[in-house]
Amino acid sequence: MKSVAALQGDTGLGRNASLTFQHSTKLMRKIEATVATGSVRKAHKKSNDVLQLCADEIKRSSGLRYLSRANPLLAGLTMLDHHFKYLHMASEILLVTSRFRSFGHVYNALVKEGFLDHIPFLDDILEVYSEMIFTPSRGAAKRGSYYRTLLLSVDLRSSSVDAACRGEDLSAGNENFKKRKVFHLSDLSETYRLMVQNDKSGLKHASWASILDSAANICSKEIFDTRVLSRDLLKLNDKLANVYSELCRELKGGERIIEDVVSDQNQHQQKAEDGVIMVLLQILDTLQSNGGYGAPDLCKQAAAVVRKAFVTSAMVVDEKYFILPSQPDLVTQEYGYQSFKSRAADCNREKVFAELMSMLRNSNGPLTGSDLSYLKAKVKKDPELLEKTSTGTCTLENDTKDGGGLCTLFHQAAAGSAHDAELVEWMIQMGVLALQPTLHCRSKEVTCSKVRLPNAMAVHSAAMAGYEDIVQIILEADQFADLNTPTLHTKETLAHLAVKHGHRRLLNTLVWFGADLLVRDGRGRRVCDMAEDADWARDIAAYTAQSHRNIFNRTGNRESVLQEKERRRKLASVRRDEQDSNVPELSITKKPKKRSSKKKTKTSKGNTGQTTMPTGTTNSLFETKSHLLEGLRTLPRPSSSRCC
Repeated sequence: MKSVAALQGDTGLGRNASLTFQHSTKLMRKIEATVATGSVRKAHKKSNDVLQLCADEIKRSSGLRYLSRANPLLAGLTMLDHHFKYLHMASEILLVTSRFRSFGHVYNALVKEGFLDHIPFLDDILEVYSEMIFTPSRGAAKRGSYYRTLLLSVDLRSSSVDAACRGEDLSAGNENFKKRKVFHLSDLSETYRLMVQNDKSGLKHASWASILDSAANICSKEIFDTRVLSRDLLKLNDKLANVYSELCRELKGGERIIEDVVSDQNQHQQKAEDGVIMVLLQILDTLQSNGGYGAPDLCKQAAAVVRKAFVTSAMVVDEKYFILPSQPDLVTQEYGYQSFKSRAADCNREKVFAELMSMLRNSNGPLTGSDLSYLKAKVKKDPELLEKTSTGTCTLENDTKDGGGLCTLFHQAAAGSAHDAELVEWMIQMGVLALQPTLHCRSKEVTCSKVRLPNAMAVHSAAMAGYEDIVQIILEADQFADLNTPTLHTKETLAHLAVKHGHRRLLNTLVWFGADLLVRDGRGRRVCDMAEDADWARDIAAYTAQSHRNIFNRTGNRESVLQEKERRRKLASVRRDEQDSNVPELSITKKPKKRSSKKKTKTSKGNTGQTTMPTGTTNSLFETKSHLLEGLRTLPRPSSSRCC
């Protein structure tokens, strides 16, 4: 709770929950990028399959974010689970592919022999993972012993190493190998052992306060100092694959001594890579001042490949090889210091707004790179840009067209050519829901002239375009305030717009959220009247009649129906919170609550055809679920095929 309080921004825990979503999405994309390169698949297909399973799990969990918004503790634990799975898999993959260990030996030798200057990023890695890389120690890896130390590190017996160094062929069989300790993430991280293995041995204090302080200090050290919990080893593995390929290309044609090793084992890339590394280490072992066979040139070429790959600015290194920032003020880094609640000076606001609108309108897809960074920097400096309206598009004629009049930055992000669910989420955390200039749509009576007022809110525009994910994000973030809010001029709700534009999945989502299908638009049309497909119109009408018949018979008027729907929605929310609060007790006692057969039937019906949040991967080697999240049960989203 102390950490949660420290992370709060102007919008409280909402920003923290949003950051957990962002982090999980980032991990998913990193996994997908690695799978796409095939670097892990070539080395170890089973590990590649587990990576894909993890990415799929994160993707499925995004459908349950409506629960995490209401319960930031759940959001944090879910992110923690994804984070630990990612770190654990990356650590295991580095060992499986063997590149990490052999590269450490080559880098160490090139530095010691003066072919390469120290690279801080790689030095830090060797310091943290030294015991994993070097056997018996890093100090033993020196001229005359580089090759021998590598062979010992890959589990060869000393006698077998001596034979290999003499050039003898090793016989097949396990007698040449000695099983040594295998290092995992749990050997490097006390936080991992505490959260995943429930190992409290490192928390030796007298009071709860001192225990919490100790845990916080350990975690802080591992994230921001040793960076064991933030270093992206999967990205490093991908980079090492490229470095090894480059070494093979550069050194293969350079000298016969390298070419022979590679050509004899060209059928398998890994053997080729191992051959190059072993020859390099043997050359470095026997290096003389006058060289031989062009040996110094080969070492210089190898050093140049490493230098090109890893010598860059600290900022670039931090961005490429770490999955958490180097400083703990995560909210401030993402959303800036300026509060949307205060008023900033008008620093060319009109000009900046026009520039950003033009950027969004002319973008062919979501903003990326420098364009996205520029937009965020401008909005963080002046959040009032989010309440500006483009007068050129804010007309009655434009607003009633299919585009809905994309007159704000929020409209463009939600429904324009640059529509982007992540940018929408970011703008929400910057306060756009309070700043948006279309809040008049919520008012039944608008006293000023409507001619110059926009017809549609951003959520309406997203519904017209059929962007279900964006509609869902906006509704969930504002506690479904605009679920039944009509447009200003045409009085069409989100359900009207979904049916009018043929978006069946979106309608099903809105129905599940509790959208009112009886409300009429400005021309007196019900939701079912908006459908061009006669069969779909009949299905919607039949569902509407069926779902309201019993309540109508009991209450006799539409207002009571809406009150009943609201009561049921609030009751469901309360029950959901109660369920979440009971989870830790359930996971400890392992005595599930008794439920009536009627309630079981309801739950079973609601779960039909749905995928619940998985409890872990199918490979026990990579199972890392936090014990705090174990047993956590969230209500899966009911089937959304009720209207079509």
